[in-house]
Amino acid sequence: MEELARRLALSGDPFGRFLQAGVVVALAERPGGTAVLLELRSRSLARSPGEVGLPGGRLEAGESAWEAARRELEEELGIEAARVSLLGSLPVFERGRGELVHPFVALLQDPFTVSPGTEVAEAFWLPLEALRSPGFRYAEIREVIRLAGRFPSRYLPAGRWRRRGSRPTPYLVHEGRLVWGLTAEILAVLATFL
Repeated sequence: MEELARRLALSGDPFGRFLQAGVVVALAERPGGTAVLLELRSRSLARSPGEVGLPGGRLEAGESAWEAARRELEEELGIEAARVSLLGSLPVFERGRGELVHPFVALLQDPFTVSPGTEVAEAFWLPLEALRSPGFRYAEIREVIRLAGRFPSRYLPAGRWRRRGSRPTPYLVHEGRLVWGLTAEILAVLATFL
């Protein structure tokens, strides 16, 4: 038991079993007021192609979530870290099962240039006022979860297992672009602070 206790004490990070990512809710003063910088992801990407998102990505070895978010902001949109001032963070989100996403709210300091990289089809500004008016609408996501064919279902009391669930998901359409999923969830939380 002493050896087990020692190994448990050395395990360190309580979130170590999760993949982790950082994203930036980058704000700047625009002619129409404060706005958040969003990106339309390239259609050639394997994950969420052609969807609206926040700049960010997974942590690299030895990197904090804020460092990863700031690095990804520079890689994806060409905004230098020196032009980014951290305002604070929002609650951590779980994307899918087993990935934690740390959202950070930051102010972009003039002068800065937005130069989308290869992962981004275009960058655009969403006025913070759009988060309030007309604001978010909600749709229902329905899920059915089943066990894979190789699972030994015959040992289950009913011989099978299935779960159904539904949950609301926020969305908004702004200038012909759909903002939904995790991006909308993060922005909906931000809206509660406005």
